[in-house]
Amino acid sequence: TLKYTFNEGGTTVSVAGQGGAVSGEVVIPGTVEYKGKSYSVTSIGAGALQKCSATSIRIPSSVTSIESHAVFGCYSLTSVEIPSSVTRIGKSAFAECTSLTSIEIPSSVTSIGDSAFYLSALTKITIPASVTSIGSQAFGSCPNLQNVDFDANSQLKSIGHQAFFRTKLTEITIPASVTSIENDAFSECWNLKKIYFEGTEEQWKKLNFTPTGIGSSGFAIVYLHTVKFDPNGHGTAPENIYVENKKTI
Repeated sequence: TLKYTFNEGGTTVSVAGQGGAVSGEVVIPGTVEYKGKSYSVTSIGAGALQKCSATSIRIPSSVTSIESHAVFGCYSLTSVEIPSSVTRIGKSAFAECTSLTSIEIPSSVTSIGDSAFYLSALTKITIPASVTSIGSQAFGSCPNLQNVDFDANSQLKSIGHQAFFRTKLTEITIPASVTSIENDAFSECWNLKKIYFEGTEEQWKKLNFTPTGIGSSGFAIVYLHTVKFDPNGHGTAPENIYVENKKTI
């Protein structure tokens, strides 16, 4: 069973915790009844389902946010259905879900919080065009993550510290909309060989090259061979990126 708490204003509720052991297939209702009244469930609250034994979770279309540590450490979880009503995935929301190999992030989501999928078993992920920020360690230390794709017309602006740290990426295409890549965002990605930037070399040079930006160690400790600046052009790795075994094309 699930516990609920009233949100500010008292007209909607959030999943607040577990009234007992939660396991197996979990279907969160869109509404709950209390004292003869019906209330919409609009959020999966902080820590609400953490370390439960659920194998699957279905989130209703009434929910707009998944808060911090909401589904943290659910080691048996293999499937999550996130509706297109959700706009925010909070800090460590699905971190350490070590059986979760895939998930679809809906096109309504605008931000992916710090450590949102840290140490999960994801093998691939598609970032919808609506996402503007990927938090620190959002997909960090996902040991099986090999493919990251960004939908066309991406609005992504920032990629956080260690966002894809210690993953199995072999190449990645960074949208032209990106203006900031923080330190160690792709570090210790031992298989990462190619980076494609959808913008121009001039746009690339205007990225955040502060001490905590890409110029510090965004791609440190990787064997990066090539950087291309647009699908049809040829570029060189800018001098202010620290990489090992840097080559040009």
